[in-house]
Amino acid sequence: MQALKKPYIQANPPYLRVWSIYDVDRPYCDYEKGEFHRSAVLAWEDANLPPPSWASVNRENGHAHLVWGLSAPVLVDGLGARDAPLRYLCAIEALFRALLGADPGFSGLITKNPAHPLWRTLRGPSAFYELWELADALPNIEKFVPKRGRVEEVGLGRN
Repeated sequence: MQALKKPYIQANPPYLRVWSIYDVDRPYCDYEKGEFHRSAVLAWEDANLPPPSWASVNRENGHAHLVWGLSAPVLVDGLGARDAPLRYLCAIEALFRALLGADPGFSGLITKNPAHPLWRTLRGPSAFYELWELADALPNIEKFVPKRGRVEEVGLGRN
């Protein structure tokens, strides 16, 4: 219950990726000034990606955290971690980050709490996606899957 009162939360437990989170910092649209560029919350649509499970938007500047839920969470560290799903997730997240224009330095550990009134939260049609559903929207995903033992090069490492 305490977490619901906080503006930021840690959505993923340690060693497990349940939510794939991206920080998109496009400037806010100001229609009164004649600025009609697309806001961060629509970055997924511009990139032809499936709708996020939720998007939490900063009401003041329009920056957003776009979040996709994984129906089968991926163990990213520990004794039971398997290389194949981890490499697949690395490739998906690297391409999503690039297509969304998301912050490459954002680790995805802490996110805007979708239940907090500080943010405007939009919910997508699907709460959770299979990895193949996310990968299906990506061009040539196979060539981006890192080789065995090289997952740290795409921002999601075992250590």
